[in-house]
Amino acid sequence: WLAEANAIVMKCLPVAERVGVKIALENHKDRSADELVDVLSKASSEYLGALVDPGNNISFVEKPEYTCSQLAPYVLMASMKEMGVATYEEGLLLSEVPMGQGATGQLALWNILTSRNKDLKFAVEMIARNPLEVPCLTEEYWAVMPERSASELAGFMQWVRENTTELPYIDDMSRADQLRVEEEWNRDAIDWSRVHIS
Repeated sequence: WLAEANAIVMKCLPVAERVGVKIALENHKDRSADELVDVLSKASSEYLGALVDPGNNISFVEKPEYTCSQLAPYVLMASMKEMGVATYEEGLLLSEVPMGQGATGQLALWNILTSRNKDLKFAVEMIARNPLEVPCLTEEYWAVMPERSASELAGFMQWVRENTTELPYIDDMSRADQLRVEEEWNRDAIDWSRVHIS
């Protein structure tokens, strides 16, 4: 899959360069930060970079600071959203939460990214939903990442325990209330950005 996906990107890149449109690949639960860096560094084109979502790679047992630090040299766009974490019997629970109430220090992550791109723009992306279950304590989870180590998992789960957050469950809400909560979170994120990001 990775080879095919990379080949598609490389086929599109000359077109992007010719018409002057930059491509920003999001770290979207399909590649580790290191795998995305690999394709971006090999392309070595100003027209191919990263759309960094600091929360997505938490599901890859990556701390957000690591994801942002690895992708900062290539960042073209960022997605600002606060993420909360908690444990469950098979691993990690992951969910968007209101800004300032989660495990990801958004301002510190923003500073990492803008240290490499002073003109960086961002999108606000807050989705109200039940937590995502990431079964990182199961053998099946690691089938496609055999190179990752047990010590990485131990350190990551310690980070989760230290940063455990109250997570939202919205299934019992009406659809109207779900939409109201999601709109509130997005508006709060925009207001937070106005205060903290100049």
